[in-house]
Order: sequence, then structure tokens, then C-alpha cells
Amino acid sequence: MSMSKKLVLSDNDISIFHAERMQLLFKQYMATPIKAKYVTYWEEITCVGYHPENNRLEAVVSVKQSGGYSTGLCAAGSKEYVRFFVDYHDGAGFIDAGMTNFKVANIADGTPATHPIQYMAYIYLDTTNHKKYLGCSKAVIPTVKAILSWNTPVPNDPDYHPHYGNVIERNIQLKPLLIYKPFDPSDLVFYPKPKFVDIPKLMEKAFPTPPLPPIEKLYKTYKSNQVPDHRMLYTSIAPMVMEKSFATTALKYQPNEIAQLGIDYDKLIEVILGNDDKADVAFEELVCVGLNSATDTLGAVIHVKKNSGYSGDLCSTGSAEYVAFWADWDNNGSFDEYLGTAEVRVHDLDNIPADGLYYNVALPIDVTKHLRACSKPNVIRIRAVLSWSSLPSTTNPNVLNHWGNRLDALVQVRPGRATDGELDVVITTVNEVSISDINNDGLAEPTAAFPNAMRPFGGEVMLSGYFTGSGAPGTVHYRVEYTNNDGASWNPIMDKQRFIIEGSPFPTIDEQDASMSDGWLSYKGSTSPLQIIRFNVLAVWDTGVKNGKHKLRVAFSDEPFTMPYNPVIINYSNEVAVHLDNDGFNVNPAPHAAGDPLSSVHDIDIIIDGGECNFYKTGVDTLLTGRIKVMDDYFHSWNLDVQPSSHFIPPATLSSIVTPTGRACTGISDFGDNNFAFSIDLTKLDPCGYTVRIYGHDRAILGHRSYFIDGTYSFNLGNHQGYKYAGFSILP
Repeated sequence: MSMSKKLVLSDNDISIFHAERMQLLFKQYMATPIKAKYVTYWEEITCVGYHPENNRLEAVVSVKQSGGYSTGLCAAGSKEYVRFFVDYHDGAGFIDAGMTNFKVANIADGTPATHPIQYMAYIYLDTTNHKKYLGCSKAVIPTVKAILSWNTPVPNDPDYHPHYGNVIERNIQLKPLLIYKPFDPSDLVFYPKPKFVDIPKLMEKAFPTPPLPPIEKLYKTYKSNQVPDHRMLYTSIAPMVMEKSFATTALKYQPNEIAQLGIDYDKLIEVILGNDDKADVAFEELVCVGLNSATDTLGAVIHVKKNSGYSGDLCSTGSAEYVAFWADWDNNGSFDEYLGTAEVRVHDLDNIPADGLYYNVALPIDVTKHLRACSKPNVIRIRAVLSWSSLPSTTNPNVLNHWGNRLDALVQVRPGRATDGELDVVITTVNEVSISDINNDGLAEPTAAFPNAMRPFGGEVMLSGYFTGSGAPGTVHYRVEYTNNDGASWNPIMDKQRFIIEGSPFPTIDEQDASMSDGWLSYKGSTSPLQIIRFNVLAVWDTGVKNGKHKLRVAFSDEPFTMPYNPVIINYSNEVAVHLDNDGFNVNPAPHAAGDPLSSVHDIDIIIDGGECNFYKTGVDTLLTGRIKVMDDYFHSWNLDVQPSSHFIPPATLSSIVTPTGRACTGISDFGDNNFAFSIDLTKLDPCGYTVRIYGHDRAILGHRSYFIDGTYSFNLGNHQGYKYAGFSILP
């Protein structure tokens, strides 16, 4: 059966085709993988974009078929994994930026239309060490590689070739470092990571509003870059001749300034009025729209195509790309609900690549009135309308402003019980793991390339979600609580919280000290008016040394806040189990002599059979042997390496010198290795001093925040690690 042709399949054919897909997958991993063309019949990653202010990296995946995804929506379905790699063009090549995944299932074609269904996946990118100020007209422009793989997690290998899925590369733009503020040594990023209380509260900084670029200079530059007059002067003329709304930051020159350029006003007006149903996409174009079903977040990717025409460089306010979202909830062909507008700022950049740059916007939406049971998958139409500089219509989904376009997509709304807009809380993720992927024991389903190995949580645990029917920001008050005795008693989380409120051109910081109000916090998110909290954070809990199964819940009330806060009516969310593992590895610090046993009380240890710091002679000694121990209840992997690698005798590599170089977990009952033998081929090493290192990893999903100079932070994930060295030398 050819993969290159469009297939029309009956229900019976679907099941047969699915069996074929399973068979192909089996063959891939039982035989030597062949670098074949990607199979994109079922799914394909189509777009990648980045939001410089919010550090959010998005991908849109098109799921194309009604079958071939393991089960229906009421069962486990299957997973689409997306791993991002970023090349900052600093010589390091593509480095891992993180992996995410989402559930897909068999959904029959029907109303409103056939597949594809568009899904959005995202991570937050830590660009702390890569932000630079290169000048007003140049930006740091990395290349992103996104790898999509069906049902098989993408390893940390930018050259990985998925069987089902594909790979795309796109260029993005980072937010510059300190455009307006001179360098101050006190602004340096904190490292190592400080405790929350050590982070000074963000000072109110009055950044001056950048002045308008001188009209003569901008006009000359734009002429040389073939930017038409009606693009440069759109925001100055359109407000006077059209019933359009423009942001206060839009570039606006006075008529007397424009007159000095000798431009024909009437001709410009004629061009600008144009046709509301046919906009211009020469400078920017909306290319993808998708929904992250787990977090009820819409996303769109915008392709910015030119180096000029965006109302100024990085030392100005530039201009905004606005995207308005509309929903056709009943699939009758009419987009009758305006959902909101999101934006991203763009600038004139001399160093834009030939293929342009890709930006994104995201908009959390309230779907609670429209939820359905999993037996009735809810696939709806979404329309996104792009408008440059002028705000898109909030009353007519068909209207286009002069610059931009509209794009329709089918998306899948998560299953659930519909509500009528009453006050409620929706918990979406724990440390970025969807709660649907956390079992009753509080363990996350596998997100690494081995089967049946569930994962605990630890470190800073971030609970994400949002309130529905919450009213204006600050109306609802809530407290995140935990229990370690299955609900016999509950304790409020008392950690200080820092919320990042998305905004343009800069996000703002909202700090709340839960210890001052018996754990109660004020909810600052809202859908009307729109106010988005980065990561949809409800609370970040420093779990310290806690271990074992815990449960989390959210208590909430909309009664007026007074101190002390003791609301009469308190509502509670569903409970979420979270299994904590904060032990890490206990590494044996002591050296070993020949004949010593491995430690029985430590988790990581290494022994060279002939003893540490022994000398071996070239041409006489050919093999060094030893034993290692790496044990953990949630074992992930271990690896051995020899340093310095610069003294390997060419063409020798680590894998030809060390046997074995490591191994990964094989299943949930795999707790690691004790007294595992290894060997090192000494004939492939120059005379030199060496260390052999054992490095262990566990599967804990440890969250931690990295703070930036503006008071915002990224939320990063890691695991427990431990290592130990043993030394030896080779003499001539």
C-alpha cells in the first residue's frame, strides 16, 4: 500500500491499516533503522513559531486521518511527541530545548468536515545565556529544529529520524538584552539558582517610550528596501479615513510631516481603503492555527517575510501583529463567538534570513460550556484573523484589515462535563504533565524511550490551570492544599508566589506571599478582560524533602477579601495525586583500594579492580576492569565515560574503548545495577592520566525556576543525577 497517494478507507480498512502501522513500527525497532522518507500520512508537524516577550516556542501538528491512533478518545489513544532543538549559531550546533507531547485518538470524520485536525504543542525556552544586544537593526536569530514522532519519544539527538512524523527547521528572533537600559553589574542573572526569598522584588522601572523614527530617515530607508508608501504611512492615514481601532503605540506621523515628503495623499487613501475581504500578505501571513487541548489554549504561527516595513527597529516600539480568534461551536458555518485577540511585536531587522522569521501568539480560552463526553468527540472550527497594526474586528469574523489574512482550522476540544459558565477551576498540568497522564498513585506516564517506567515528581512542583466564570482579575481567591494521608487532613501551600502577567510590550510581575494570608491567593487571570498568567500557574510548591504519595486540591471562593480571610462558602477542585521523590542519589565519596567491595549503603559507586590511581604500562597492560553500582527506585539510566577524550588514539571512540558505555531502564521493575562489570581497552589510549566516571540519572520530574534580570522566570525540568570518578594512569 503506497504512502504517497491519498487513500479512501472504510472502517474495516482503517483497522487493517492500523495493524499495518503497528507492523511497520515493530519492524523499525527489531531491525536496523533505515533512513527512509518520513511517513507523514497520519501526522505532520507543519509550523513552528516563537514569541520573544513570552519565551514561548510553539509547534502546530496536523493529524490527518480518522484512524491509526490506537484507540478511541475514551481510552488511552496514542501520543504525538515533539522535541525542540535550537541552534544559536554560536558553534555548539543544535542543543536540546525540551520535549512535550499530546494525546491523539481515532475520531471519525463527519460534522463539521473531514480531517485534518490541528493540535498545538508548546514549551517555554530558556534563552538567558543567548540574549544579546547587537544594535538597533540586528537581532539574535537562532534556528529551531522540531522533530515529531508518533508514540515513540524523541531522544536527545538532533539527527534523529522518526519513522512516523517529520522534522522541520524555522528561524526565530530572540528578545534583545536591555535595549533601553544601560548595563549594570547588579543585573546579572542569578547563578546558581537562589531561593525565592533571595530574589529582590522587581522595581518599578519607568522605561522611556522610544521616540518615533525621524520620518525623513525612515522614508529613505523604506524606499531603499522597496517598502511601499501606503505601508509606511498606514497607521498615520488609516485612522482618519477608516473606522479602525489602532493601539496607542502605533506609528503616527502628522499630516504636515507627511506633506514634506511630497506624497500623493489621495492615492494613498485609495490604496488603503481597498477591499476588506482581500488583505495583503506580502509582509506577514498567518500560516497555522491549532489548539492545545490539554490546556485549552489556542495558538497561531505568523510568517514575517521582510526586513523592513514594521514601523521601526529594535530601539523603537516597532509594530504589532494581532490575531483575533473566533469559534463555530455548533459547526453551522457561522463563527458566532469572538474569543479574544493576542499579539506579538515585530521590528525592522537588517539580518532577517531569506526565509523570514516565524512568530506565534497564544490565547487561553474558556471551553467549559462546550464540553462533551469522550464518546462524542467535539471537533469544531476555529477562525483566526491576522491584522498588522490595526486591531481586528471583534464583531465580524469575515472582515480583513489591509494587512493580514484569515485562516480556518479544525481543532479538538478536550472531553469533559459542560458547565454553564459558573465559577469553577480547571487543573491542567503538574510540572507540565497533563493530569490525564498521571495515574492514581501520582506517577506520570513514561516520557522517555523505555516502556512501563512511570515517573515521580519533585523539587518545585508547578500546578497549572485556570478559573472559569472568575470575573475581573482579583475577584476570586484560592488556596492550593496538599495532603499526605489521603485526605484525612489538608495543609495549605505557604510558599511565596510570583506570577507573570503577560502584556505588551513588557510582562508585569505580581508577587503574593501566601504565608501572610493563611495560604490564600488572589487570582489575577481573566478571559474578560483578557489577562493571561504565564504557564497558567496556580501555585509553585517547593516540596523540599517530602516523599511518597501526596494529593493536591484547590479551595476557592469569590467572597470579598478581608484579613483574616475566612470565607463562608468554599468550593473545592478535583484532587490530583502527586508522588514525590526528593531523595536523589547517595554517592559514596570514599576511594577504593584493590579488592574492596562496592558500598552497600550508597546508591552510586565505582571500583577499579586493580585499585585507584594505579599505573599501567603501554605495550604491557591491555585491559582495565572494574565494577559499578547505580541503584534507584526510579532508575532511568547510567553511563560511563573516560576523560580526557583528547588522548584517545585515532580512530578510537568512547564506545570502542569502554564496554559498555551505559544502559537505560528496561521497565518499571528495573532498579539499576549492582556489581556490574565494565572494561577499558588501554591499547587505545595515549600515555596520560585519566578518570573514568559513572554518571547516574533517575526518572524524577524535578521542576525549578530560573530567574531573569527583569524579574520573570522560565520553568525548567530536570531529574536527579549523581556521579563518581576513579583515576588511573598510563605510562610510556
